[in-house]
Amino acid sequence: MKINKKNAGFTLIEMIVIALLVGIFSTFLLINLRGFSTNTVILERAALGMISNLRKAQSLSIAGVSFQGASVCGYGVHYVDNETYLIYAGGESVCISSNKNYQIGNDLSYQLVKISEKNVEFKNSFNDVFFLLPDPKTYINNSFSLSDPPLTISIGFKGLTCPAYCKTISIFPSGKVDLN
Repeated sequence: MKINKKNAGFTLIEMIVIALLVGIFSTFLLINLRGFSTNTVILERAALGMISNLRKAQSLSIAGVSFQGASVCGYGVHYVDNETYLIYAGGESVCISSNKNYQIGNDLSYQLVKISEKNVEFKNSFNDVFFLLPDPKTYINNSFSLSDPPLTISIGFKGLTCPAYCKTISIFPSGKVDLN
């Protein structure tokens, strides 16, 4: 069997073209992965900010902190719009029978919070979450039952759909908060 040396192997030009194509595809791949990583970090930061404020309301309730000199029943989080929520102090005198949802005039505004990341919003409105002191029992939409399903809050980019471009926060009646 005779081997034709003219057809064996690759030429230097073929090797350079292949190396150039591999380099170009690798560059595009790295740029796209970096953009995906940045988007993930932005959503994660927005979701963790929300979780931090839920924990703040929960901690204030556990500590039994009064607000502006007034004794309160606990602290909660109220949806305002697709970029804003309110941490409020429940100001009713009879805590056990009071309405745990935010009520203008009865409850005190502790802090108005706006999502700080650009182009990020709540993808759904959500019910009030209230932590009754000193336990704190977790009321979701003025209801406390450990058998209730968790409240879910979706945070994502404006104009994009869930679940691909979203982070979901789950708040359980037991007080547990998860990020998915």
